[in-house]
Amino acid sequence: MTRALRRHQAALRRAVFARDHGVCGCRLPDGTICGLDTEALRSAYRVAKAHVFGAWRYEITQAVMRYEPTAQCIAISQRHKGQIKAIEDRLRWLGFEPGRSFWECHHDPSVEEGTDGTVESATTACIPCHRRLSAEHAARRARRPAKRVARRAA
Repeated sequence: MTRALRRHQAALRRAVFARDHGVCGCRLPDGTICGLDTEALRSAYRVAKAHVFGAWRYEITQAVMRYEPTAQCIAISQRHKGQIKAIEDRLRWLGFEPGRSFWECHHDPSVEEGTDGTVESATTACIPCHRRLSAEHAARRARRPAKRVARRAA
């Protein structure tokens, strides 16, 4: 991928975010719009992680001040590490990957040809919706008959 194309895609992603503010605009199979606020989800994940980290820091500080054995400090750390892992496992179960973006810019191929790189042909899609849409488009492409190119007579 060329550098100019990457810059163009980053600019398109910024423009779509400025328009949609991270709210998924994909249509679900029943016809309703998903409407998941991915920025609120990311914010809640960060707050929960910071809360667990703050509790861990407080408990470790108290344990060190009481001169508790190292095994006790390790047990405190493992418990808090398990809490963060539980939060991240729940996100993975929902279809998101912690530490990565919770939304992607989806280009709708049903929009007329030649508008692939415009903001009008793109929408914000949460990761689970984007996976579903990409799978639907791949299935549609697989059903399409292949274009045959006439061979030259030898």
